Amino acid sequence: MSTALSYWAEAAALGPAWLAPGSADWSPAGDAAPSRLSSNGKGSYEAPFGVRSEIDGFSLAQRRRVLVVEDEALVALSVCDALSDIGLEVVAVVARAEDAIAKAYSMRPHLVMMDVRLQGARDGIWACSLILAAHDLPVIFMTACQDNASLVRLRAVPSAAIMFKPFSIPTLTRTVLRTMRDFYVA
Repeated sequence: MSTALSYWAEAAALGPAWLAPGSADWSPAGDAAPSRLSSNGKGSYEAPFGVRSEIDGFSLAQRRRVLVVEDEALVALSVCDALSDIGLEVVAVVARAEDAIAKAYSMRPHLVMMDVRLQGARDGIWACSLILAAHDLPVIFMTACQDNASLVRLRAVPSAAIMFKPFSIPTLTRTVLRTMRDFYVA
């Protein structure tokens, strides 16, 4: 089992305790796990189980770094697995808005996957507004919030897509590829 997967297995077993202050972020940069992807020589990747790493000619070859902001361990694990299956590199996983801002500044991701309700006093919409004030990048909100106040705030965020929980892995994959294509190609 890779270092990253063993970390997530422990995190899932611990439940909410895995997100204790100071341990809420994870960076797989040093993970020596073998890649499940192989380059096809055309700037695209061949992923297992028929997952496509390009859509309508847009390839993820150059813009691959993703910051995942999610406070539920199992959701974060599923999102990270799906992103790596299409050739993206998860540079960090954090559970607090303040940590998301710090990681966005230091890691310079090409995409942010953001939950709305996070640990701490601040939410993902607040964090996203500060991140977007400094960095021009797409954001995909992953949320179960469907109240009017949250939806109004979500729709006011520029260059953001919204996925309502629960979502399927194919929906996640399509949303990521389309969001990145629309942002970086259009």
